[in-house]
Amino acid sequence: MYHLDTLYLQFDGINNETYEKTRGIKNLMPYKMRVVENCRKVGLSSINLVATISSNDGSTKYPDF
Repeated sequence: MYHLDTLYLQFDGINNETYEKTRGIKNLMPYKMRVVENCRKVGLSSINLVATISSNDGSTKYPDF
């Protein structure tokens, strides 16, 4: 049997507008929050929120990695 220690969850932001702009998906934030709540319910203690950085509007310069 497998045991899950950590969940990596992609987070583009904290509101639906961000997901609609970056992913073209409406009303995604409630699903993300449900995943976090379900992890709490089953006792998963480690959730890593993976941030997404986007400069689609060209207003921000990010370093080259």
